[in-house]
Amino acid sequence: MPVSERPAGLTSSRGGAREQLALAILFSIAFCVLALFAAAAVTAHIGLDTGEISAYSVTFLLFFAEDRPVAVLFIAVLSLSIVFFNFRSDDRDAVTGRAALWTRLPVPLLCAATFVLAWAASIWIHHAFDMSLDEFVTAFQARIFLTGRLLAELTPVQFQNSDSLQPLYLYQDPGHHLWASGYRPVFSAFRALFGLLGADRLLNPAFAALSVWAIADVAKRSFPDVPEAPVLSALLLLLSAQFLFTAASGFAFSAHLALNLLWLSLFLRGTFRARWLAAGVGFLATGLHQVTFHPLFAAPFLFALLLGRFGPRSALIPYTFAYSLALPLWILWPEISVWLQTGDAGVLPHRLADVAYFRSYSGYMAATAEGVSDNATALTLTNIFRFFLWLSPAVLPLSLVAFVRHRTRRALLFWCFLAPSLAIFLLYRIIPVVWNLVLSFQYWSPLKAAEPAGFDHYEDLWTDDVFWQALWNTLIVIASAPVGIVIALALALLVNADIRGRDVYRTIIFLSYPLMTVAVAIIWRWMFDERVGLINYAARAFDLVDKPIPFLNSFTWALPSVIAANIWQMLGFYMIILLTGLQNIPQELHEAAAIDGANWLQKIWYINLPMMRNIIQITALFSLIVTFANFDIVKILTNGGPVDQTHVFATWAFTLGIWGNDIPLGASVSLFMFPILAIAAALILRNIRNRGNEA
Repeated sequence: MPVSERPAGLTSSRGGAREQLALAILFSIAFCVLALFAAAAVTAHIGLDTGEISAYSVTFLLFFAEDRPVAVLFIAVLSLSIVFFNFRSDDRDAVTGRAALWTRLPVPLLCAATFVLAWAASIWIHHAFDMSLDEFVTAFQARIFLTGRLLAELTPVQFQNSDSLQPLYLYQDPGHHLWASGYRPVFSAFRALFGLLGADRLLNPAFAALSVWAIADVAKRSFPDVPEAPVLSALLLLLSAQFLFTAASGFAFSAHLALNLLWLSLFLRGTFRARWLAAGVGFLATGLHQVTFHPLFAAPFLFALLLGRFGPRSALIPYTFAYSLALPLWILWPEISVWLQTGDAGVLPHRLADVAYFRSYSGYMAATAEGVSDNATALTLTNIFRFFLWLSPAVLPLSLVAFVRHRTRRALLFWCFLAPSLAIFLLYRIIPVVWNLVLSFQYWSPLKAAEPAGFDHYEDLWTDDVFWQALWNTLIVIASAPVGIVIALALALLVNADIRGRDVYRTIIFLSYPLMTVAVAIIWRWMFDERVGLINYAARAFDLVDKPIPFLNSFTWALPSVIAANIWQMLGFYMIILLTGLQNIPQELHEAAAIDGANWLQKIWYINLPMMRNIIQITALFSLIVTFANFDIVKILTNGGPVDQTHVFATWAFTLGIWGNDIPLGASVSLFMFPILAIAAALILRNIRNRGNEA
């Protein structure tokens, strides 16, 4: 058959699309095996007999530990799929016939089969196992909705006894004797809607069928050159361990999975209408059960959209609008529901520390840290795997492939080589920042268990005079960065000129940079010394001062001295960067300007500076980063003195955390460095990008 007559999807059947789909299936196998071993490890950790699941039916992982035969079957099916993609016949007619067979298997038929299987399994599930806590709480909230209320009204006696009946995952309002589920309400609202039709048990089978349709659509848009991809992806999901099991239960898992996949399907379409529909689905998905699930799923795709990967940045508008409404609404839902039901606006929290959602989370973290719950570690691991694994071993890899779209093997190789560096960066940069954020909301020390602190540390900093002095000093040091860049630019212009010995001058100027910061600080400490310092000696020798200046002990001179030492150390580095920019300017421009009668100052102003604008801004960004890391020089020169007048964020955080033995408070100070640096860096990079687009 001529190439022109072949179906469009088969023109690159041996190309990257099939390899990517095969790679996704390999990922599915790896995730399935990982989930199996993780389930066994968690089971062994808490010493649970998996033959008695009805006594402890809280976690999906424990269900999976019982299903080793299903896992083996799933792995076998995926392995056969790999064989299908890699050892197929090269006969074009055979390939065409096989593709036609796959495309004749309609996805709606698989959706209907999924619905029937999930409904049939629900009968067996609820006869074989007790109703779990998650199912009970959402069913209870659905009954409240069916009565026309948002919360249950209890008598004072009933309210007093409510803790003994059900103490976990509930919201209680003592002032109005109201009682409701602590989970977000959207899943309960779906249950109530189906309950009106007497079809409560059909809710999760319907979500399961929607998941099968959505993942087929995602695969269709991720692999347009592989006609069999939608059906294969739907089968992968249907055969995923625990997919039907959870669809047969009353868990909100199926709803999370279905709405996340539906969101991704709409997101990948990229049309105006699809974006607004996806934003609406995201609004509902955020309030399904746990607020964090959907934002974690959507964040990588929205970040890629911000970088221009999936369309113009203006496409973020509907998502920004939806999530700016969804997050505060669903986080504050219990308080808002009391206000809506009673009309009492006084129940709305005035501080973040008063929000029930954050209080409950802090209490759970404190209980986990203190070991109050014997299974706290196992449940924490369960929640992590519930998101990363129980989106299903088929869904997460396909989502990953949808994210990278049609990248080649070179991109995969690139990320493989980059992975070690990223792992180090994650270990020594990202994790400490996240840990600082956690510590800032706790009372913690190495000698006692953590306790929730809410926003107490930030309130203490708000009234701390030294903190505001450190903020002011940090801003002054940042503002001094252009001074160093101007001096470095002047030196770069000097050593770029045709003068004798310029290579020697370049070397001498650059030597300040390789020196250790501690050595630089010690040198400048000696130079600033009041009695034997070189600066005071020279000033008196030339009769510039009557008596020595206490540079490091003076309220007037201490901070400028620190700034001078910091600028001197980085001067060589800035000079080399700017010199590189100068040498990249075409010499013909200077020759043409000279013919037109331009002097040296006009050449600098009209040629050098405009041509070097991006280099100067990159140098400013480096300067900003180095300035924020300005700990050693301040610590050695002044140690924050005199009387805490030269502290910057880095030194004040160290003083509070290490010397003051209040690590959480020190962590709170250090976190203020990030938004200032991020805002400044974003402005600089945006300006560089805009100039690149203009060019």
